[in-house]
Amino acid sequence: MNFKVVERSAPSHAKLIAHGSGIGSVVDLETRIVLVESDDGGTVMRCNAEAQVGGRIASFGERLLGGEAEKVIKQLFECLRMKLESR
Repeated sequence: MNFKVVERSAPSHAKLIAHGSGIGSVVDLETRIVLVESDDGGTVMRCNAEAQVGGRIASFGERLLGGEAEKVIKQLFECLRMKLESR
């Protein structure tokens, strides 16, 4: 997938779009990330993503794709958390 930052308001907000295609399939993704200060002085990251899926991959069904996407996103944020805590 090719990602592009289309909005950025450092250090609090970013919007990314992505497009990917493969054998008979296409995916378009829009992600918004917002950072806010938490009550304990840390940072809370809120992320919202919407994907449009078409072609062969869409035929697998929304439940299968949604569950797998959620698993990958959780792994991504767990990895990010571990890297930030190790600093």
